[in-house]
Amino acid sequence: MTGVNGIVKKQNYLLMLMMALLVLGLCGCTDSDSRVIVDEKYIEAELQERYGIEFVCDSVKYSQHMYKAMCHPKDDSSLSFSCMYGEDGSFGYDYFVGKIIAKEEETYFSRILNESLDQCFVRGAYAMIIDDGYKDFTEGNTEICELIKEDNFSFEKAYEISPINGLSFYIYLNESNIEIGYDDEYDILENVVHEIVSKYHDIYKLDIYVDMVIYYLSAEDYEKVYEYYIMNKGDINDIQFENYLIQMQMGVPMDNVTQDLWLSKDEYAAKREDINK
Repeated sequence: MTGVNGIVKKQNYLLMLMMALLVLGLCGCTDSDSRVIVDEKYIEAELQERYGIEFVCDSVKYSQHMYKAMCHPKDDSSLSFSCMYGEDGSFGYDYFVGKIIAKEEETYFSRILNESLDQCFVRGAYAMIIDDGYKDFTEGNTEICELIKEDNFSFEKAYEISPINGLSFYIYLNESNIEIGYDDEYDILENVVHEIVSKYHDIYKLDIYVDMVIYYLSAEDYEKVYEYYIMNKGDINDIQFENYLIQMQMGVPMDNVTQDLWLSKDEYAAKREDINK
């Protein structure tokens, strides 16, 4: 019996040890997983508090201790932007203001390109906002938020608080409708960029560059883009964009941009050749 009691005591000891380890493990999980659950409603409320208007949050994903969401104002789905929150629910950053600024140039950019390139679709991605040299960036961004909240926003006021040094666009082209050479394509893009850069220099006294991700699509894929943006249907992720794109920058000053993105006319033509192989 003594042997049996010893075995029982040993089993009880092991059981107690396992329970203790389990409890410690659960405590450890609780500590590491104590983050705030940031969902769509949480972010919509936060954005409404920040800007004074209603937003719709389309998606939220958690990765690397951050929540990243895609949102848009309730009354304008074309102003889709990303925002980030810490795992404790703290505000990280949102690109709403940068999206508003890029949207300002979207119609102009699209109109000019369509005069020379049939079936061309432009979407303003965002503007690169910089601090003004003496004001903390977060403080400046908060001031712009207040302008929107008070319905007192203007580009002039925004640039006085936090100037920009770059605009970014997505450009979708139906390649089957392009009947000009690569050099002429480059000249058209350069001309539109020149017009925007000159505008910002003359009106706002800002030297900016324009970043473009250009997609040269088949007629079928271009139709998918059209349906996604205009008809509000389909899934833009169905298109394998990496097979068709050229990323490039133009503007001033050149030493403030990534040099390998600043394509010359010859480099642009070479990339276009690669796409058509």
